[in-house]
Amino acid sequence: MIAGDLTDKPRVRWKYAIRHLARHIDPGRIHIIPGNHGYYDFQLDRDHRLAGIADEEGAHLGQKAEVAVAGVRFLCCSLWTDFDLAGDAKDAQVVAREKMNDYRYIRNAGAVYRKIQPHETVRAHQDHLAWLEDRLARPLEPHKLPALQSQRTCERRKPRQPAYAR
Repeated sequence: MIAGDLTDKPRVRWKYAIRHLARHIDPGRIHIIPGNHGYYDFQLDRDHRLAGIADEEGAHLGQKAEVAVAGVRFLCCSLWTDFDLAGDAKDAQVVAREKMNDYRYIRNAGAVYRKIQPHETVRAHQDHLAWLEDRLARPLEPHKLPALQSQRTCERRKPRQPAYAR
């Protein structure tokens, strides 16, 4: 899992970064969850293009993706900034727009490639949060006792044993 900021300029640099990583790990095991810098000199609304870049190198984009590794479930998404954390979202958005490089270097292709605005990252945050909450609300496959024969004889006789598989 590459969680955030593999490189900026993904159209140009991701392939080289993935190739470098592929010298050490099978690229099919690489899942890239882009951070804000992963969108610098790129577009916030073009995750499908990031997926294509990763796919061309045999890696995976982990944006709003559920990935299982060795029985562990990873819920992957950028999640963007929650401007309401300090209780004054409007002021936080004004400061962000004025001070953060995100609002200079990331574009919105659907809006004639203009620079993104804080309300767009708010929408991205809300979208990712809703996806994450939905995935967290889904029940996990419960641990199941493989077979009664796998339990010691003395434990097999306990009525509660099926609930406490070991």
